[in-house]
Amino acid sequence: MTLKIDYSQFNTTQDNMAYDVHLLEQKKEYALCRIYQWPNHPSITLPYHRSIPSELAIFNYAHRPTGGGIVFHNPNDILFTIVAPIKDPFFPLRFKDKLQWISNQLKLTLPSLKTNLPTGLPNSAFCNSYPNPYELYINQVKVVGLAQRRFKDYFMVQGIIHTQSNLTWFKTIHSKFLPYLTPGLNNKIDASELCQKIKTQLTISSHALFPQKA
Repeated sequence: MTLKIDYSQFNTTQDNMAYDVHLLEQKKEYALCRIYQWPNHPSITLPYHRSIPSELAIFNYAHRPTGGGIVFHNPNDILFTIVAPIKDPFFPLRFKDKLQWISNQLKLTLPSLKTNLPTGLPNSAFCNSYPNPYELYINQVKVVGLAQRRFKDYFMVQGIIHTQSNLTWFKTIHSKFLPYLTPGLNNKIDASELCQKIKTQLTISSHALFPQKA
């Protein structure tokens, strides 16, 4: 068993989310991780069960197959999607341990990030204001967000690394949504280079768990 990497990316929010649904519906017998950079326009994704607030409908948006809150996407943010059989040996057995494993892999590529949860009143409708013990922060600002969903035989995790600042790309947003934006890494890191580091880390983990036979 191994973790296969998918490099597919598309130019629209709708196509990127539709492809994740496609990956899930394929029901492959192996674990798969898709890694890509967000297209060149600010967008919103929201969970499959939630409606878009009318004030946010001016932005490009699409529904995700996972749960969680509303996510604000910047151009060149790093996105990843993991789809795997629920009992795939690449991951720990318990679901919360799977999330911890993902968090640990990201910490290895972004050692400055911590799981120190922010203080303040959470709002579950928005990803950036809702604390998650497996997500990563810097100075209590969310940089890595995770959305997950468990099915009978499979699970999916969709994640984002905010390499850019929402405050730069959502300048026209209604003021009441400003508390739910994140400065992220604020363009202080090369997104393409970080994307490659994550791919390399996942490959190393795969080889460590399932070494190639001579």
